[in-house]
Amino acid sequence: GGKGLTFYSIQPEDTLGIQGRSLPFSDDDQVPLGFTASASTSPCSIRIDHLDGLFDNQSIYLEDKLLNIINEL
Repeated sequence: GGKGLTFYSIQPEDTLGIQGRSLPFSDDDQVPLGFTASASTSPCSIRIDHLDGLFDNQSIYLEDKLLNIINEL
């Protein structure tokens, strides 16, 4: 991550920078994410930089557990 911001997926046994998913995707699939940020990264925003053809018809959501908000990315 840049500017003191790091995202990772959370597995019970490890934290992963990249995690593959099997096909076909399930609408119920969830990937627990964690992040670290330094005070100098505030404020920040989260967005998807680019997608490949697998996501043309797939919605992606991010749940903010602190604010109890679900955002579509």
